[in-house]
Amino acid sequence: GINAEYGRCEELPDKQYTSLQCLALSGNDNNWENLLALLSSFPSLTHLNVGHSNLTSLPCHTDKVFPNLTELNLIQNNISRFADVAELAATFPNLHTLVLSDNPFNSFGEDQQVVERFEKLAKLHVNNITINSWEEVSKLRWFPSLSDVRMVHWDLFGDMNEDERRKMLGALLPNTHLINGAPIPNRDAAERWYMRRCQAAGNTDNSRLFGE
Repeated sequence: GINAEYGRCEELPDKQYTSLQCLALSGNDNNWENLLALLSSFPSLTHLNVGHSNLTSLPCHTDKVFPNLTELNLIQNNISRFADVAELAATFPNLHTLVLSDNPFNSFGEDQQVVERFEKLAKLHVNNITINSWEEVSKLRWFPSLSDVRMVHWDLFGDMNEDERRKMLGALLPNTHLINGAPIPNRDAAERWYMRRCQAAGNTDNSRLFGE
């Protein structure tokens, strides 16, 4: 792989890297459109790291598709709209792992069909983002293949202990097998705990979360 962290990606030689699979460009000063143009030089690329790059949007004004890319790391940029992220589904149709931790967005959007375009996304990192409602958490169910979620350092969790967090997330995300690297030990118990919590809070409108 090539590691050009904290450099400028246009300094890379102007040639085709037909066998290169991993590219790290963390800390570069290029915008997303320049990065997409650069990817044409790496037709076999499977892993791309562009974290810490001050990216604020992800415009995809291109018909180019990169079917080999399966892992994209966008950690600690300044992406504030999930709508920008959603455009990646068409550009990287086989994306399996997406790292969005430490970005300042607070919603997964309102359009379920847009999120469902991430047909093969199985692993999502959303540590330290500003989601502030359980309704937003439940939208992670919209990702059709999502099985592994990393989500720590959320203010939403408040003073909940680890067991309570795992039960809450296990109930809200029934198709997710791993949460923060560990399996949900008893899904039924998590759902019962969640329903009791809703009832105690006077909220009985929870049937839609479990497909009832």
